[in-house]
This record gives sequence, C-alpha cells and structure tokens, in this order.
Amino acid sequence: LDETGAELDLGSRKPRSVVAALALTPGRPVSADTLADLVWGGEPPRTAPGSLHAYLSGLRRVLEPERPVRGAASVIETTDHGYVLQVPAASVDAHAFAEEVRATSRVLTPLASQFETGPGPDWPAREAVVGAVDRLDAALATWAGEPYADLPDHPDVRAERSSLEQLRAAGEEARLLALLAVGDHAGVLATTESATARHPLREGLWATHALALVRAGRQADALEALRTVRTTLAEELGIDPGPRLRALESAVLR
Repeated sequence: LDETGAELDLGSRKPRSVVAALALTPGRPVSADTLADLVWGGEPPRTAPGSLHAYLSGLRRVLEPERPVRGAASVIETTDHGYVLQVPAASVDAHAFAEEVRATSRVLTPLASQFETGPGPDWPAREAVVGAVDRLDAALATWAGEPYADLPDHPDVRAERSSLEQLRAAGEEARLLALLAVGDHAGVLATTESATARHPLREGLWATHALALVRAGRQADALEALRTVRTTLAEELGIDPGPRLRALESAVLR
C-alpha cells in the first residue's frame, strides 16, 4: 500500500516474489544469491542476476515514484551484504499476524495449564480473556490463503509457511480455551465437533473439545471423545496421548 492506503501494482508474479522473499526477513540483508534461490525455488537460471536487477529497478520505481533517477532507494536498499526491505516487521502482514498470536497466546497460557485444576494465581481476569479473544479474532480474520503465495516451493519458504500454520492452529486453540473460560461451552462445541474431525491428530483440540463436553455436563461424551483420540493416535502414529490428555481423562473419571 502507498502512503494514502491505495494498493500498489507490483506487476507480474516474479517481481511480487522478489518483495515476498525480502519480506521473509524485513530489515535484514538478503544476498543476491539467496534472493535468486528463493525467487526461483532453488533453481535460478543463468540469467537470474540480470533479471533480478531489472525486477528491483521496476519495483523501486513503483515503490518510490518521486525518487530521483540516481537517488538512493529507501524502501529496497542495496547494501554491501545484499538487498534490504526497509519496513518494520509489523508492516508485513505475516509477521504482524505471528506477533499478535504470540502476544495473545501468552495472556491465555495459564488457561491450558490450570483448566483441569481450576483457576490459579496466574489465571487472567475475565476482561483480559475477552480482550484476547477479540484480538485473536482480528488476527485470524487476516488469514487469506497460503502464506507467501507468490514464492515457489523452497525449503526456507516451506519452513516459514509451516511455522505460520502452527501459529494459526495454536491461536485457534487458545481462542477456544478462552471462550470456554468465559462460559461459552455451546460456542466451543459448535467449533470443536467439526474441527476434531478435520484434524484428528491435534491433541490440544481434542482436550478443549472434551473440556467443553465436561463443562456442558456431558461427562460420558467427554470420555468417549478421549477414547476416540487415544485410538486414533495409536492407529495413526503408534503413540499414546500426551500428559494433558491423560490428566484430563483421569480427572473426568474421578
């Protein structure tokens, strides 16, 4: 976006992929070789250096239309160590999403560790929980398709996408725990009934689902859900449930 909030046209996919590659690490230099590797998915052609130079020149004209012809670029800088996208990380939607999910999840962390035993000294106030839910809703609503979609399938890009997907899952689970903490059992169950079917190996999701069933007075259904995930983990991965699910099962049985 430009200074007025209007969307800038960066051109075809390759120039957009240059910006996306630099946006992986905003404010930090990316060498020409690394940039080419990211833009061409690990197989840059011999013409990559010239093509990169042309793409960068075009991008600078779009990003800084009033910059003098030979003036120094301030958005995509050239340094001794490579090219730098000089924008705050918070200006890159993927980084802003990650930071917001981490920040709100920290507020809600005590919910996961203390739910089975009841509120402890670190249990957040209701206002803090409701505020965290609102922030998570806003962050999760920004998710639109595959992260860094303009970049080809490169190991570094796959790792970043995987990290963001895990953060998204953690944010969704933290949001459900928060709703459970403020008494919205029905709303949680409306989500977890289908979510556990879509993600049968996510133990945190099953734990939240079982907790919601218990809070709704459906202990038998909670035990059945816990038996289901135990069987699924054994058949699919050959493992037993983790400590949180085991502790929850024991608590329900008691």
